[in-house]
Amino acid sequence: MKIVIAIFTTFALSAVGVAAETDWVEVAPDVSVRLISSDTLTDEGIVWMGLEIDMPADTKTYWRVPGETGLPLIIDTEGSRDIGGVEIAWPYPKREVAGGYLDHAFYGHVVFPLAVAIEGDSPLLVADITLGVCSDVCVPANASIEIAPTLEAPDGPNDFRIRQALATVPLPHDGDGILGAARFDVNTEAIIVDLLEPGFDHTSMIADIAGSSLVFGEPEIVEPSRLSFPLLGGWGPKLCVTQRPASRSTAMMGHSRSSGLSPGPRAHLDRRQRPLPTSTRPENSPMRNPTQICMDGRGQPLSCRIHPVSAVS
Repeated sequence: MKIVIAIFTTFALSAVGVAAETDWVEVAPDVSVRLISSDTLTDEGIVWMGLEIDMPADTKTYWRVPGETGLPLIIDTEGSRDIGGVEIAWPYPKREVAGGYLDHAFYGHVVFPLAVAIEGDSPLLVADITLGVCSDVCVPANASIEIAPTLEAPDGPNDFRIRQALATVPLPHDGDGILGAARFDVNTEAIIVDLLEPGFDHTSMIADIAGSSLVFGEPEIVEPSRLSFPLLGGWGPKLCVTQRPASRSTAMMGHSRSSGLSPGPRAHLDRRQRPLPTSTRPENSPMRNPTQICMDGRGQPLSCRIHPVSAVS
């Protein structure tokens, strides 16, 4: 079935919530979004909230690196009050190929956990949301939603929903003992990575480039203990490869740690969204410090540095 990209955008009216959840806001036919809150302040000053999206089972939205045809989820929290920063804890997406194009998507009902740092007595989270919604027709949708958590008592049902979603987020791992050196091969147009643990499920890894929307295919073993992530489409004069873990089993089960590759911080969040300070990030926050290697147009290394990234989810 051919996907038709709509040339219009759906704008939803602003919704304001003063409890543990906002009203549902319809952003496309049969697709609604809302914010939910656990209303529980941790010792680190974090309140776990969530962006909840309700879609039909055959309708999808996209991961932070959407793929070849989708639109990334973007959340702008610039207008918030007494909020020190917001991070999305990304669930692991479904990697699918339709019509010859690869996408990273979520179908049906999904919750994106939000780690929200509180810095005052009257917090207000203002979320201007942009997302792609796709079935037979793909529509870029927008909504502006506000929620003011009371923090007077925990909200059990919403806390449970958020914890369920967190269970689908891969555990952080620095890749030590699993991944080795990473480089970009200009001849094959692929990221080549040494696999130090041959028995590891390499099909669960997703590779992408820091600060870009380039899309790489599912990894293949090109020779013993070496993986190739093929670049889908052309590439620019400079690439940055960041080592970071990901695992389908970790994402779905929330247990054993694993490894993969991922992009720079909040590659598809609005630049005005403030990251959490390092000292206040929760233990299962996806922000960590893997190695980043940059190459010029000839595939020669330019630099190697430590850069905080979001764990592949």
